[in-house]
Amino acid sequence: MHKGLFVNLRRADTSDFNKIMEWMSSPDYSNNILDYSNVPPDDLRIFMLNRLNNVDKYPSYLYFIVETKKGAPIGIATLNNINWKDRNLSLELIIGDDKFRGKMYGIDICITASDVAFSVLNMYKLWSYIYSFNEQSIKMCKWLGVPQEAILKDQKLSDGKLFDTYVFGMLKPDFYKLKTAKQKQLLEASKKKSQQ
Repeated sequence: MHKGLFVNLRRADTSDFNKIMEWMSSPDYSNNILDYSNVPPDDLRIFMLNRLNNVDKYPSYLYFIVETKKGAPIGIATLNNINWKDRNLSLELIIGDDKFRGKMYGIDICITASDVAFSVLNMYKLWSYIYSFNEQSIKMCKWLGVPQEAILKDQKLSDGKLFDTYVFGMLKPDFYKLKTAKQKQLLEASKKKSQQ
C-alpha cells in the first residue's frame, strides 16, 4: 500500500477486474486514455485478466487501485511502458467515481504514483500523453510544475475532429524538489475548501 494525503494506492489484482472494466468502459476513459470500444468484449476480458495476473519480475505495466482513506475504490493509476533499462515510464490515471473529480484527488494520485515510480521502482523519468481537450489534466500538470516537452500535432481523432497530444515529463530530482511544497499547498487548499 502506498499512502498519499487523501488516497492510497494498492496493486490491482483479479478481484478488482469488474470495477476496472466498469471504469475502462466509461466515455471518460475512452476519450482521455485509450478507446477499447472496437475490441471484442471477450478479447478485452482476456487482455485485462492477463495484465492483472502479471507476475513478471520486471513488468512493463503496473495497475494500482486508488482508494480513499476509508478504503472506497475511486479510480486507477497505471504505470505503463516501464523501461527498466532506461529507467522511464508513463503515468495514466482515471478517477472512475465522478463525485471525486475536481476535488484535488487527481493531484494527490499523481504525486503518490510518481513517488512510487521514483522511490520504489527507481525510475529516473516519468511522462504522460495528454490530449489537448483534457483541460483538467493539463491544468493539473501545470499546477504540479510538470514541464510540457512536446506537442504531437493532430494525434487524436475524437468526434470526427483531430486534436493535438501534449507530452509532459518529470525527472526524479525535479519531482523531489517540488513534492513537499506541492503537498503543503494541496493541504492548505483542501483546508480552505472545507471551510467554505
